[in-house]
Amino acid sequence: MKYFKAFVFSAITLAAQVSFADENNQASHEVFIGKDFMSLVLNQEKNGKRGFKLQFDKVKKPESESKGQLGGFEVNVQKFSFKTGEQTLLYRFNANKGKEKRAVLVLYSGILSLLSGTENYYFYVAEEYQKSIRYHAMFNAEPSIEDLTKVVSTALENPESALVATRWVGKESEVFIYDSSRLKKQ
Repeated sequence: MKYFKAFVFSAITLAAQVSFADENNQASHEVFIGKDFMSLVLNQEKNGKRGFKLQFDKVKKPESESKGQLGGFEVNVQKFSFKTGEQTLLYRFNANKGKEKRAVLVLYSGILSLLSGTENYYFYVAEEYQKSIRYHAMFNAEPSIEDLTKVVSTALENPESALVATRWVGKESEVFIYDSSRLKKQ
């Protein structure tokens, strides 16, 4: 298997074809810790109805960009330099299928990293979809592109497969998807 320093993404139907990894990453594992997801939900809720969206520190140009197919969508993947902060963008998967446009984000959460009580850096995969915020995965270290393509492909094919989904109702947010079967204790 080859390891690429640069982000190469010519055929995203690559799940098993080619493995992409950053040699500097420690091994990441997908986790689902209920209290951590609820801190994300409450953090979004504090912004009120108008601010009920995924927010992150401003980013400059992507360090790399590539196109391909994923989950039946044409996808443009942008990778940004990793920075710590309250919430920072690592990847943006811009997906198009006909008139449907979606953006799945991979965000670093400084808040979750701090609240975890560990030395791990926490990343999560989320999107704004049909007036809701859907959280598809959380990782306890910077995830590999191979892990992300699996999660994003599933998210694009089936948005209802989210671990947690929340929407604004009245004066507060409401959790309407919560997959406790994948819950892990920290």
